[in-house]
Order: sequence, then structure tokens, then C-alpha cells
Amino acid sequence: MKKENKGNLLAFLSFIVVYTLILLPIRKGIGNYWDWQFPYFQENIKNYFLYKYTAWTSLNLGSPLSYNSDYIFRGLISIINIKPEILLLTIILFIVSIGSLGAFIICRKNNSKTIISFILALIAFVNPTIFYKLLAGHIDYLVSYTIFIYFLLFIIYKYDNSLKSSIIAGLIFAFIGVQIQFFIFAFIFLLIFMLINYKTFKKKNLFIILLIVLLINSFWLTNFLLGVNNISEISNNANIISFKDSSQSELINIFTLQFSKATQIYRIYNEDLYPIFFISFLSVSLIIGLLNIKNKNNLSLFIFLSIVIFLGTGTFNKFNIWPLSIFHPIFRESGHFAPMILISLTLMLSFVNFKKKIFNSVFVFIIILFLILNSYIYINNYPTIDFTKSRGSFNNFNALGNLDNTLYRILTYPFFTEYSFLDQGKKEMDGFILSNSGYDSYITYSGKDSINNYVSLYNFNQSIQYFFIKSGYSTENLIKYNIKYIYDFSDIYESNYEKYVPAETYENNLSLIKNDPNFMNKIIQNNKDKVTLIVPHIIKLNNFLPRAFSNSTSFRNLNPTKYNLYVKDLKETQNLSFLESYHKDWKLYLVKNPSSSWCNPLEFYNNTQTTECEHTQKFFEGEELSYLYKKPIFDDTHQMILDYANGWTINPQYIKDNYSKDYYTTNPDGSIDIEFVMYFLPQSYFYIGLIISGTTLILCIGYLIYDWRKSKKQKSEAKSNTL
Repeated sequence: MKKENKGNLLAFLSFIVVYTLILLPIRKGIGNYWDWQFPYFQENIKNYFLYKYTAWTSLNLGSPLSYNSDYIFRGLISIINIKPEILLLTIILFIVSIGSLGAFIICRKNNSKTIISFILALIAFVNPTIFYKLLAGHIDYLVSYTIFIYFLLFIIYKYDNSLKSSIIAGLIFAFIGVQIQFFIFAFIFLLIFMLINYKTFKKKNLFIILLIVLLINSFWLTNFLLGVNNISEISNNANIISFKDSSQSELINIFTLQFSKATQIYRIYNEDLYPIFFISFLSVSLIIGLLNIKNKNNLSLFIFLSIVIFLGTGTFNKFNIWPLSIFHPIFRESGHFAPMILISLTLMLSFVNFKKKIFNSVFVFIIILFLILNSYIYINNYPTIDFTKSRGSFNNFNALGNLDNTLYRILTYPFFTEYSFLDQGKKEMDGFILSNSGYDSYITYSGKDSINNYVSLYNFNQSIQYFFIKSGYSTENLIKYNIKYIYDFSDIYESNYEKYVPAETYENNLSLIKNDPNFMNKIIQNNKDKVTLIVPHIIKLNNFLPRAFSNSTSFRNLNPTKYNLYVKDLKETQNLSFLESYHKDWKLYLVKNPSSSWCNPLEFYNNTQTTECEHTQKFFEGEELSYLYKKPIFDDTHQMILDYANGWTINPQYIKDNYSKDYYTTNPDGSIDIEFVMYFLPQSYFYIGLIISGTTLILCIGYLIYDWRKSKKQKSEAKSNTL
């Protein structure tokens, strides 16, 4: 093993040891704060991927798949079957250790001394901006941040304008977007590097790099390319739910590494002491950058730093001009730029090489002190949560979920998110909660669909939960949403919704959002014979509507985008209802040689004369691409029903008049039996995208193997000729 490789291996092992000590407080779990969401149960880890792995997701009332650039990352995580808290700790430990190794290698190549390189590589992940990401649960961001470091390493030190280099750069770039903002960051840096090295950089290689990025990510982009998702609507929604002070940041806050108020850095770090070190850190970096401006690599970092500082101010979002406005949701939170500023400064610091020893000693003292102070903050301020306790709280609910395999939705109480576990402590400062206040991770990854309790302040009085309370807890309006169970988590959670929205949002009435000890009793008393108390804290709605229904119909779900339906004894025109959010791309396709042999009955619903059959998990059956050219049936009758869902009118006479007898079975009374596939058509394009992505990846890897073998052969021949 080469000396350099031995040094890198030793550094990596050292990083693991240091980070194990720093991350020790989260060994029992981290989360239930801000954007943190992760399964509590080992058997639910697979749902980390399955809850949005197709072009349509059944979350809440169903919607097209949105930004999902972390698709592959989620897929990899979901196949690891160990305790969730151990898995989460391992993921974080690996990310920060391998990321620090990349920063260490860059610093060493910048002629920094080994010990300084090691400290700077630790600072790349032990600083206020990365702590903010850990606090907020932005694991995707940390993955992309690590990949970005290796992208910088390759572009600055390895890229040689060859096809091989362009393919490697394209592959790194393609996977950098686990957090979507990094596509923009990587493009900005690549453009800067290309312009600075315009005499040697081949313009066609930029096309190759970007083409690889586009092709590998084509599968999750299909919903946007086809207009299935409206980018402007996503932009508006993103701006609605973002923190009030998240989009803008004063320069002074950037220079003290506090950024916008949404980062909460200013709440964690001492307002008097830490800015001194932050400003010192920034000042030294800028001085070194200016002194080494002739170095093209340092110049690239300096220009990149200047651009991300500008973007970090939020000024960009003031330019409400298309196509710039498309990127507003991506750049809505200035804290996303914070780590980019820090990594640029850190790598620029690796150019430090004072002639006088005293200056070098002072510099080392400052960065060590910076590292120690930040390590102290990390160790004492993680949003820790005990996963074992959490599992104990949800055991009964999880057991019921495992027993009932029908397709239904759950309404969970307390309503409105930002939940705190009642049996686990929380930190507060000036009335603001700094831990144990977040989303309901259990229900998200339970494998069961539920009504979303994350209700923005703008939609509060339009929410299902609000109407339920205002109706006197009548379940009549819940039935149409395919809600089968109401789970009462009031012995587990309390909502902190009032901490995040103005009082007028909830009509200055805390009883709307705080735990009501009589909640379950009120439901039972106001819905006699309509609900059943299954076990304490779980109510069943007796007359709930199945996910799909029509007279004498059987149905099963294969995946979120595909259903089989069998309709018997169809004699007159009748309606077919599908209780997911209306979308024009839900289609019905008549099946040849109709049969219900696939139906293994689970439950029969008297109220709709519908049979729900045993569901399967089939991602792809092979026929899905044919729907791109097959004509759907009854598309002209497809309409919104129940104010949100899908409905069709089925006409047996139309089928007899327009289809051969292969498509229906005639009964003695003149009625017919038919079979449908109900399908979300964009899923076919999703499959095509996956084929394109996989083919591109295989071709790229194949070429790299070919090039490696060719190079190895040439070296061997050259060595033989020398001998």
C-alpha cells in the first residue's frame, strides 16, 4: 500500500474514533424535532423507501411523487435490517467520517500539514452550520454535502478533460442531488472551474457531464417533465410552509455564521463569545484567499464562496422572473447555503503557511479552540430521543396495523403537528422548543396511510381535523376519506402547534389543538352504533368506505399506482369511486378474458357491495408500458367526486357496442362481468426513466471498467518492452 493511502486510511479510522465520541449522546436515538423523520420499529425500515417509491404516493389523500432525488439513498437504507437507532447512528457516523476524509485529502493536496489538515477536516463537519443540519434532521443534506466534497476533490485535482474523467464527474454529479439544492451548487462550481480553465476545458465535456446527470435522474424527473406536478404550485406551497424569517439573512449574520433566524444557530451558540471566533475564522480565510488569488483552485473556491454568500442573503428570491422563480422553492431557506460557505472557507484555510512560526501556532490554536467549542455544543445540544421508549409507546397500535391488512386511512389524535413525547424531556429557550417537538414518525412509516396532521396556518380552518371538531366529533364526514380507525395518541404526545403559529390561526382557542382527556368519549357518545372501541385508544368507524368501490365489485392493490378491479353482474350504468386525490392521469383499462382468480377475499363491505381482496406488492408486472398506447375506457366520464376523489361512470352497453366478447363474460340474465386495471399512467414513464437511468449507469460503469483494463494492459506491455 502506498504511503499516501496508508495515511488516508489512518486518518479515516481516526475520524471514526473522534466522531464516535462526539456522537455518543445519540446512541439511543435522535429525532422527533424539526424535519426529523425515521422509523422507530425495525420491521418498518422498509417503509423508509416504500412510502414514496412510485410516481404516485398514497400519503395523506394521495398525490403525484414530488421532488424525490433521494430515491436511491432511501432504497439503500431500507434494505438494512438492524435497530433503527443503531442504523441512524451508523449512517451519520459513516457520512461524517467519509466526508472528513475527503476534506482531509483536499487539504493535504493544498500543501497543508497533516495535523492542520486533520483538524480542518473535522471542522468541515463540526461547526455551527452542520450542527444546524443535524438539529433539523437534514440527513439528505449531509449525504450530498459529503458527495460534494468528493466532487470538489475530483474536479480540482483529478479532472483531465478525458472522456473517462467526464464520465466520473458526471456520475458524482448525478448522485450529488440526494438533497436537490446540490445540483445547483455543483453546477455553479463546475461552471466557475470551466471559466477559469477555459483554455484547457473542453466545452463538449460539460455537455457529457450534464447529460449523464439528466439521464441518471430521469426517472424521478418524469413527473415534472410531463407536467404531472406543477412546479409553480410546489413553489407556492414551499413558501407557505417555510419559516417566516427563513428566506433572508443579513450579511452580519452570515459573517458570524448564524444565518437566518430559521437555523436556530443563534439560540444554541453564545451570542457574545462565539461570533468572535466565527469572525476570526472568516477573516483569516478571506485573507488567505486574497493572498492566494493567483492559485486557480483557490480562486475557484473564492468565487464560489462569493456567489453562495450572495445567495445566502436571500436576495435572489426577490427576482420574481421566470425561469429564476422556478428555483425559489429550492433556495427558500438561506440556511441551505451556510455549509457551502463553511466548506469553502475551511478548504481555503488549508492554504495557510505563515513564514513565522508564531503565526502558525496562533492559527493552530484558533482552529483547535474552534473545534473544541463546537464539539462541546454538539455533545450537549443534540435533539436526542429514546427509540426504545418510543417503540414501547406505539406497540399496541403497531400490533393492530400488522393484523389488519385492508387498505384504509387513519386519523391520529392529537391533531396538528409539532409533537412532543410526554415521557421524554424537551429543551426550551425563551419559550422556543429546541428538542422533542416534531412530526409523527411512527405513523409516517407505519406502512398505513393516514390523514396528514401537518396543517399550515393558511389551511387550518379548511382541514379535515378542524371540521371534525367543529361538527361535534361526527364521523359522517370522515367516512368519505377511507378513514377506518382513529388512533388516540394523547397519552403519548402533546401538540406544540401554538408555538409556531399566531393565536388567531386556532381562533385563540387552545382547546382546538391541545389534548382533550374526553376526546374518545365524545366520539363514542356522538356516534352511537357508528363506531366501535376496539381497544383503549383505538376506535373503528363501522361504515367507512373502502378505497375503491362499485356494486358487486372486487378490488386489490398491487402498488400505489395500480389496482385490479372485477365487476360482476353489470346490467345498468353504475358509478365507480376511487378514494384518492383526483388526478386526470388515473385511467381505466379493460382487460381481455376477465377473471377474478386473483381475488383472495379480505373483507366484504355491505354498504357498497364491494369485496376487498388480498393486496400484493408488485412493482412491475411487465404490461405497464403497453398502457402508453392503449386507449383507456370511460375517460370522458372521469370526474372529481366527494370534493377530492376520482369517479367514473361504467356503461355496460358501451362495452358491448365497442369491444369484442373477449373483454366481457355474458351472464344468463344479460348482465356482464368485466375486469379493469386502474392505473396512474405517468408510472409508465417512470419505468422508462428507470430503464434509461439504469442503462446509463451500466454503460458508464462498463466504459470505466473497459478503460481501466485497457490502461492496465498498456502499462503491462510498456513494462514488458522496458524489460
